[in-house]
Amino acid sequence: MSHGSSGLSLDWACPVSTLDLPIATDPPVDLMVEFRIICTERIPADVLDSLTMKVNGHPIPLNILLSDQGTRFLQGLIPPSILKNTPFTEFSFQVDRVTSLKEINPADPDTRQVGLAFNYVQVFPVQSRQQHSALSHFLDCETWQNAIAFLNAHVSSSESIVAPLILNIQLDHELHDHSTFLAGDPTSQWVVIHKGRTDRVGAILFKLMSQGFSPVFANEVFVVYSRRSDLPTVSYTSPHVKPLYVDYLKRNVFGAALSFYRKHISQRPQVSKVVKPLIKK
Repeated sequence: MSHGSSGLSLDWACPVSTLDLPIATDPPVDLMVEFRIICTERIPADVLDSLTMKVNGHPIPLNILLSDQGTRFLQGLIPPSILKNTPFTEFSFQVDRVTSLKEINPADPDTRQVGLAFNYVQVFPVQSRQQHSALSHFLDCETWQNAIAFLNAHVSSSESIVAPLILNIQLDHELHDHSTFLAGDPTSQWVVIHKGRTDRVGAILFKLMSQGFSPVFANEVFVVYSRRSDLPTVSYTSPHVKPLYVDYLKRNVFGAALSFYRKHISQRPQVSKVVKPLIKK
């Protein structure tokens, strides 16, 4: 068995770009494609979010594992049924539109029409993702390993987890992202929050309280919530849970105050006070 990879230093994908990789699987197994997009801060959000991928003409759903500091990692699952008995497998990437760097930033002289900048693409068997994923090193630190160990020890194989999808590198459970949870996922008994990388944390915290979730594990990075009643809970005032709520309130109070100032105070016309000279008679 072998896995294909393309060490692209920089490839600006146009509306549709194709890549042929030599992939051999014997016996057939589920494969995982993983790739990295860079310079995401220079690309309009609608172009970045419009990316789709096909393998041998078959659409492959993509999951965002990590999006931070101008880089986005994505993964997709490739079933063996769509692979052909040919030396190469075709991967096609498509975005809704292209633009130029000059259109985005008038100071940039580059007028070429570009889509997304791919830094690398690799394909490997799902069962070897811990060894081959480029993101495995993120999970090596003690705080991540402690959270993963807690989940492996307490989450049954039939339960699903709402969590950052990067955790699927080391978890075999069914994972859903936070947007699925907010959209009305009624089945998950577990929710994992990364305190430094969670969008829409206010909506998530409100839904956790309204649906009977309680914190059952917390460390410097993660807070794990569950609806299970057979686990001891972690106090909301504990040093690893309290900051999640305090920081959210600080950000929102400051944001609301700044918005109010800009809307109602800073735009007020300045009235000059006329001082009449004192005339002595």
